[in-house]
Amino acid sequence: MPGILRDLGINWEPDPRLANFCRWLNELFQDLNMPDSIAIKEAAAWLGLPEPYPHFVVAREKVDVRLASRLKARLASLKDLSNYTHYGALADGNPTGSIMIIIAFSRRHVFLSPVPRLLAEPGQLEFKLSIYPGYSEAVIIHKRPDGKTEPAMVEGEKLSIYPAKVKLNLTEPGKHQVEIVANQKKKGPQVLADFPLFVGTGGSAFSGQAINIIDSRELSASKVQERLYELVNEERKKAGLGPLVRDLKLEEIARSHSRDMAKNDFVGHISPTTGGPPERLKAAGVEARYFGENVSLGYNSAEDLHRGLMESPGHRMNILNSRFTHVGIGVETRGSGKGKAFLVTELFIKEGQPEIEASETEIFQKINDIRETRGQPVLEETEELKYLAQRAVDHFSQKESFEPGELQEYLITTAQEEKVKVERLNAVIVIAREAEGVINKLSQTEINQTAVGLGIRAISSGSKKGQLLAILVF
Repeated sequence: MPGILRDLGINWEPDPRLANFCRWLNELFQDLNMPDSIAIKEAAAWLGLPEPYPHFVVAREKVDVRLASRLKARLASLKDLSNYTHYGALADGNPTGSIMIIIAFSRRHVFLSPVPRLLAEPGQLEFKLSIYPGYSEAVIIHKRPDGKTEPAMVEGEKLSIYPAKVKLNLTEPGKHQVEIVANQKKKGPQVLADFPLFVGTGGSAFSGQAINIIDSRELSASKVQERLYELVNEERKKAGLGPLVRDLKLEEIARSHSRDMAKNDFVGHISPTTGGPPERLKAAGVEARYFGENVSLGYNSAEDLHRGLMESPGHRMNILNSRFTHVGIGVETRGSGKGKAFLVTELFIKEGQPEIEASETEIFQKINDIRETRGQPVLEETEELKYLAQRAVDHFSQKESFEPGELQEYLITTAQEEKVKVERLNAVIVIAREAEGVINKLSQTEINQTAVGLGIRAISSGSKKGQLLAILVF
C-alpha cells in the first residue's frame, strides 16, 4: 500500500484505527451488507476517530501481477485524494484464489489535544483545538443529553498556527455530542469532527452490526424525498414545534442543488456554479428573513439519511429551529445498483426581509449579564466608540468580504475625519447567523478595556447575506 500511495504522489499517514475499521467492514461484506451511516458513525466513534465519516473502497480482486496496477487505477479515479490525510487497509484472501481488499481513508482537518470520551461525573472539560490551513471561523456545536444544542465560536486568530483553548460545560449526566464546524472558502461550512462524550455513564457498547439494511435499488429519489418531508415534521412534532410548510419554490432550489452535487461529484453548501444558499435564494427571487440548509449523502433509506442528520448537532439545529416556517427538500441519485447513493438538500427559511431579532441594546445587556456571572468587568458604551462602531458596520455590512486591516484603517481614518478623540482603537469582528451567536462570541472574548462601542447590521451581499456582522470597538 505505501508503494501505491507513493506512486500516486499521496502522502497519507497510516492509522491503526482505520485498519480496525476495515476489519469490521470485512465482516459485514462477507454477507454483502452495506452498513448504514449510523453504523459507520458508531464504529468511528467507538474506535476513537474524531472525524465524522471515514470513506472506503471495497474490491474483490484476483491475485495476479496486475493487482497493484488495478488498485492504483481505482484510487486514482477518486476525487480530491490530496484532501485526505489518513488511511487504513486490509487484504483478506479466500480458498477461491481471490482477495478482498478494503481501504478506508479520512480527512483529519482538525487537531485536538487528547479528549477523554468518558467523564465519571459532571464538570468542565478543557482541551486545545487547531484547524487545517484553509479553514476559518471554527464553531463548536454542543448537543446536550436533553437534545438542546449550544453553538459557540472558537476564539483565536490563525487557528492553524495557534491552538485555541476550549472549555465545555458538561453539567448533565448522559451522552453529549460535540461537532466542530469550520468554513472552507470554496466549499463553505464543513464538519471537521463529530464525537460523543459520556458523563457518568459508560455509554452504549458498539454493536458492530449494520442496522436497517435496505436495498436502495428498490427506492426512488421521489420516495425518499416524500418520506424525508414526513420525518422532518414528525421530529418537530415530538419537540413540540409546529410543522413546516412545504414550499415548491424551495423544493426546486433544493432539487437543483442536489442535482448539481450529483453531476459535479461533491457534497457541500457552496457550488462552483451557483454559489451558496443566499445566491440560490436570490436567483430564485425568494426573500428569507432566516435560512438554513442541510446537505447529506446516504445509501440505504430516508430513515438512515434522517437519523444521520439528527445525530449531527448542526443539522439537528436546522430541523428543530423554531424560527423556520417553510421547507423544500430535493433528492437526486448518483450511481446504480448496490453503489447507488442519495444526495439530499433540505432548505429551511422564514419568509421576509433579513432582520436583527434583538436590538443592539438588548444584545449588549445580555453580553454584560454573562460577563457578570463569570466575574468579568462590565462593559460600558461611550458615544464616541458607539458612533465609530456603527459607522463601521454600516460600511462593511455592504461588502462581500474584508480583512481586519481594512477595518483598522477605516476606524482610524473615520476618527480623524470626524475629530473623534481616542487614544487607541481596537476591534473585535463577529459574523453569526443569529443574535445568540453574537452574544456567545462577544461574551467570551477577552477585552482589556471596559469602554466600548457596539454596532450590528445584517450583511447585504455575498455568500453571507442575511447573517449578522457585529463590530465591537474599544
